Amino acid sequence: MKKCIELPEELVEWLEKFSRQIGMKPDAFIAGVLYRYYDAWRAGKEAKLDLDEIVNEFTNIYKKWRHSHIVKSFALWLKDKGLEICKVTEDHISEFLQYYEATHKISPATRYTYRRVLKMFLAFAREKLASSCR
Repeated sequence: MKKCIELPEELVEWLEKFSRQIGMKPDAFIAGVLYRYYDAWRAGKEAKLDLDEIVNEFTNIYKKWRHSHIVKSFALWLKDKGLEICKVTEDHISEFLQYYEATHKISPATRYTYRRVLKMFLAFAREKLASSCR
């Protein structure tokens, strides 16, 4: 289906001139540009998996571990803080572990293990959301 759109005159002139220079019709050139943006938008939209889905996938892959509860607690904490997984840093992991330790008594070795597990989860989640984390 073809639709007409209105463009400012100077843009129309540039588009016609540039299209000739690259050997394309103006509408084909615009469609090509728009499709790149559309594909990027669609990839980002499709990549926005629910955090719970990512947590479930991670814990299913690593189900032999006994630490799935810490990943689930971390995900809930991220949601409560309104943090997007793409913007989470190791500082956030430290902040979460301080929060967690305020209500749970854990040893330094357990804290180290939890930090390692959460870093692995963060890497896993970022890989799952690669196109939207750029």
